[in-house]
Amino acid sequence: MKLWKEIVLWIIGILIALMWAAAASGKLTDLEDFQSQLGQSPLLQGFEETITWMIPYGELLLAVVLIYPATRLFALYASVFLLSLFTAYIVAILRFSYYDIPCACNGFAAGLSWKGHVIFNIVFMALAIAAIFIYEEKTTWRCFMRKPKKILYNRVWLPRQSDRYFS
Repeated sequence: MKLWKEIVLWIIGILIALMWAAAASGKLTDLEDFQSQLGQSPLLQGFEETITWMIPYGELLLAVVLIYPATRLFALYASVFLLSLFTAYIVAILRFSYYDIPCACNGFAAGLSWKGHVIFNIVFMALAIAAIFIYEEKTTWRCFMRKPKKILYNRVWLPRQSDRYFS
């Protein structure tokens, strides 16, 4: 992998890891408030005790896993999944809730509006998706524009039908 790709992957991984760590630490510092805000959500009623512990520790685990190159790709996919889940939750709350649901975020994202949270999540989701494409080396069109390989027919190398268009 080229050096610039490794640097970009490292920067994106650190940014997303810092985002998860800050979000988790903000929730863990005021756990009772976080649980009471989750209890006010119509979608999460009855699950707030479990979610109170799962979300911050899951975010901390993702922050740690993003740091190691061997597990970074898995953590990027998990980050995209969680960010899309959080975004879908916010959109559902905005769309279908008749009440003013308080934000359960603490720390750096506490001052954001609901629309600000959606934009924030989409930006970090785009960063994670870009890192996945860079990691998997599928961002260039060259992988689609390569000359087709020749295949073996009857023990003789013959070009495929489509090869004559690239010659």
